[in-house]
Amino acid sequence: RAQLLLSPSMDPTKLHHELVPASLAAEELLEDLSDAELDELFSEGLSMLELIYQLEPHSQKFKEEVVLTTDDFFPERRVDFPGSDREYERERAAFHKRANYRLAFNFLARFVSTIEVILEGNLQPLHFQQPLTAMWYVQEASKQHILDVIPFSSPDIKARAFIQMCIEVHTESKLIRDLSRFSVVPAPCLPFARRHLPDGIHRPFQVFLANDARLM
Repeated sequence: RAQLLLSPSMDPTKLHHELVPASLAAEELLEDLSDAELDELFSEGLSMLELIYQLEPHSQKFKEEVVLTTDDFFPERRVDFPGSDREYERERAAFHKRANYRLAFNFLARFVSTIEVILEGNLQPLHFQQPLTAMWYVQEASKQHILDVIPFSSPDIKARAFIQMCIEVHTESKLIRDLSRFSVVPAPCLPFARRHLPDGIHRPFQVFLANDARLM
């Protein structure tokens, strides 16, 4: 079935109807991935997205054709389309092809972040794959603490302090991740529980950490 869905000849409309519920299910599974597993699954797409972000400032036409961030509209009912049946099928397929692309683009975009760095005296954007621990397991209070106490007396002192505090927060986030993933279900049954049971039933600590995850 998966090979059929990935086939270039797959009807975009049928594929779209499969992608929408699949994307919702993927949301539930993402939290259980490690950074290595995420890289194994999506490394090619994430690298392509980083390249797109690097190129888009240099061409408005490229950005408009590649970065589809806004939804467009197509009437689902045949009676609302003024053209012929053949034109309706062609335009509907094109619409769902754009929708499928936009769904995939937005799905991957959450994993790519941007920072500004000084290279050879020039301020330049740097796009990178964001670690999952940073996305879901860094507490808001920890981020605010860094902003409140980081020293600004000199660039070197600020950089050293920032790196040290980030290391401490990373250690904390890994502990939160491990607690969040802890399950009372035995390991052999854990894949079934993740797929079919609400997290609150078998992952007691995840309930207490959920608010921090949503704030990221």
